[in-house]
Amino acid sequence: MPFCPECRTEYQPGITQCVDCQLPLVDTLPPEPAEPAGQEGSAWVCISTDHNEAEAYVLKGFLESEGIACELENKTFHSQPTMATTLVNILVREDQAEQARQLLHEKEYLYRCSNCGAYCSLADQACPRCGQAIEDDDEAAAGQG
Repeated sequence: MPFCPECRTEYQPGITQCVDCQLPLVDTLPPEPAEPAGQEGSAWVCISTDHNEAEAYVLKGFLESEGIACELENKTFHSQPTMATTLVNILVREDQAEQARQLLHEKEYLYRCSNCGAYCSLADQACPRCGQAIEDDDEAAAGQG
């Protein structure tokens, strides 16, 4: 399978150029960049998955402006003749994950499950921890009236 050397997206055989980066695809990916000094061994964790790449970059910039190391992992699968849904994981270092989740919650990019308190992405239809169905705010408000 060919890969984009920049965003590391995997493509179907026969595709020769990344649709996002406009770079020629390669048969094997180059090694991952080395860890910055002082951060070796700190695991990366996914705090959210976004379906809008531009929005994911905005969130990355926001987190970095708050001093949180952040990476994006493009998990979009491209196939011909149609395009797949965009999936971009927002990754932070494990030791900064709770702070990052809280910041995104305050900015209303994440919300907390009313059943178990786990942080959920705006795209989630059920809590990834407990499976509780996530209700639209309008539906929840109507049920309380």
